[in-house]
Amino acid sequence: MRKQSKIDAIFKRKVTDDVGVQTSQPSNLVSQEVQVSELSNLTQNTHQQKAQVPRLERDVDISLLERDPGKRRPIWQYNVNERDKIRRAYIIAGPYQPTNISYPASGNNNHRRYFQSSWFKKFPSWLEYSPEKDAAYCLPCYLFGKHYGACNDGKNAFSELGFSNWKKVNNGVNCVFVCHEGSIPNSPHNLCVKSCDDLMAQSKHIDKVLDRHSDETIANNRLRLKTSIDAIRWLAFQACAFRGDDESPGSLNRGNFIELIKLLASCNQNVNNVVLENAPGNAQYISPGVQKDILHIFARKVRATIREEIGDSKFCIIIDEARDESKREQMSVVLRFVDKHGCVQERFFDLIHVSDTCSLTLKTEISSVLSRHNLDVQNLRGQGYDGATKEVCYVHQFFSKLTLIVNVVIVSPKRHDQLRVAQANNVANLIADDQLMTGSGLNQIGTLQRAGDTRWGSHLNSVRSLLCMFDATCEVLEKSTEEGNFSTCGDASAAYDAITSFEFVFVLHLMRNILEVSHDLCQALQRKNQDILNALTLVSTTKTLIQRMRESSWEAFIKEVILFCEKHEVEVPDMNALHIPRRGRTRKIVDQISVEHHYCVNLFLAVIDTQLQELNGRFNDNMVELLTLSSTLDPRDNYKFFSVNKVCELVERFYPGDFSDQEKFHIRMQAQHYELDVPNHVELTNLCTISELCQGLTKTGKSLTYPLIDRLIRLVLTLPVSTATTERSFSAMNIVKNRLRNKMEDEFLANCLLIYIEKKIAERFDTDSIIDKFYDMKN
Repeated sequence: MRKQSKIDAIFKRKVTDDVGVQTSQPSNLVSQEVQVSELSNLTQNTHQQKAQVPRLERDVDISLLERDPGKRRPIWQYNVNERDKIRRAYIIAGPYQPTNISYPASGNNNHRRYFQSSWFKKFPSWLEYSPEKDAAYCLPCYLFGKHYGACNDGKNAFSELGFSNWKKVNNGVNCVFVCHEGSIPNSPHNLCVKSCDDLMAQSKHIDKVLDRHSDETIANNRLRLKTSIDAIRWLAFQACAFRGDDESPGSLNRGNFIELIKLLASCNQNVNNVVLENAPGNAQYISPGVQKDILHIFARKVRATIREEIGDSKFCIIIDEARDESKREQMSVVLRFVDKHGCVQERFFDLIHVSDTCSLTLKTEISSVLSRHNLDVQNLRGQGYDGATKEVCYVHQFFSKLTLIVNVVIVSPKRHDQLRVAQANNVANLIADDQLMTGSGLNQIGTLQRAGDTRWGSHLNSVRSLLCMFDATCEVLEKSTEEGNFSTCGDASAAYDAITSFEFVFVLHLMRNILEVSHDLCQALQRKNQDILNALTLVSTTKTLIQRMRESSWEAFIKEVILFCEKHEVEVPDMNALHIPRRGRTRKIVDQISVEHHYCVNLFLAVIDTQLQELNGRFNDNMVELLTLSSTLDPRDNYKFFSVNKVCELVERFYPGDFSDQEKFHIRMQAQHYELDVPNHVELTNLCTISELCQGLTKTGKSLTYPLIDRLIRLVLTLPVSTATTERSFSAMNIVKNRLRNKMEDEFLANCLLIYIEKKIAERFDTDSIIDKFYDMKN
């Protein structure tokens, strides 16, 4: 067998012309497949050249097609893309039924039979006659029949050769034409007739029906998805729960998400027609998976926006830890950077669950998070807070007991009322004895306050409230030991034993004094607009006050504690006696120490030293030196702190990798120009903070004049001097993941928290962009 000479010959159909010669014709044009004998304008000398075939346009000309059913080509020989056009042309022309001709005789000489033109009237829609073959044909079966119109009894009565046995044509039920039609709707002939009707009904063509339904379906799906997106956006902004206990159609409360969709549907008839029960079961877009996908898209877009805000700028990571409602350790990741306008920004970026068995280091864990969001880890600046405070065991036990006491008293409405009554009586007695001053807003009753896991300042409020209501609390706990069930009595008895112990009262006063000293620093660090110099001053003064407490306040402190115990009938141990550890025996004691030594060294000095060590760890000499050198950029008092030598030292000591050797040499000269120019600029005078200076340089264009100084200012501004954003993120975490939502997954919690905190960013996203991202996610 001879191989094809050209590659395009492989994709051509072999067509036999009238003389039996095979010619290769392209298969994409119907007119090139039509046989030469079927055309009215045949060219001469077909034995020597190929047939010249005219092109069939979009509407096929019937004059170019053969009408005689005995001479025309089978329908399957036409190009598959053009067959419907050929069929439509034949259907429009109708069956070929010549009547003004003489029909030839057939059969034996004794009983000659002829085709009858009257048969056309009985079967007008499909019967055809071929004068060339003297045979009958079926037009619908020619166009759509697999066997060219098989009878319902399986016999091939109307084959490609036609039917010419006129003897079987009669007026009875056994007429071959009647048998060909069939008595059932799904007979082969009737199916072919139906195919012809469907072909001519263009409005019912599958492509047009699909297009029409597709456009309508897409519009309805987008409307349903838009409604779900609007509901999810609102619920996320308000930190509301999505799901309900029973979301079935018959439930009275199907959850916030579905109930909000029902509300939106009630306000818009178009929405009502396509959502919930009026939506297809597989396209309602209300499943929990869809809700999480949409929320994930919002979170991804928020993180992408933060990434765009940072750009190529340096940024700092601020880390802190807290326990959520389900007592899982969560780590808040906040990014601090300076935007293109010179403004300091702190953006909440993610929430990471801290596993007790996690083998990764902190930086590796954070680096993996930032890498997932395409943030350059090399741009990380400063030191994140690890959130780990070295606590003395006695202090840890104290706060556990404090939590127990507060919970036992205020968790019960009865005991809470008893507490308020007891406190009111105590206040009245103190006022009667002239021990309390009276006046507007004074001597309010109040209640005990819980110590929160997310804000250290709440511990001071809890300690203060217990000291203020100490007698009333003891009174309520003593009564509770004799009332209620065994569980209530047991908890109340344990709480009463704890609050009336000398050790508890000692630590209570000690924590009040220490927390009051560090309270101003904690509050200052929680302000977003905190300045570096102010933070440095507060750190220095806090260290000094705690050091003074360590060196010279023991005698006054122990006297205050003893007086408090005597006033409230708390037993005071003998300070000169031998200290025996709890659950210990005298013969096992190695170090013979007195009770006073134990409370002075193991508690008083140990707690103070822990606080000093924590401050020195977070604000070590290296950090203090960095902050001190950074103060040279402070614009207050007409830039009186500015020093060219300190600027160069700051670059050499702390930012050597951010400046090349040539830039380090050039920054000295640039600082000298800066010193003479910037303080005399009208718009750059009377500035109070380095942040205002950075914004002013950007606004006046001086950042382009002194790019190295501007870079140094932006690096200094990324220093993590405030914990405000991390503290607020933990407060938001307690709002989002509350007691009723304590089983939230970590990723779902992180996405909800991100959208809730960075609401201003999430508000910018239009619904269509969320729909497009949802479509891309599903694909």
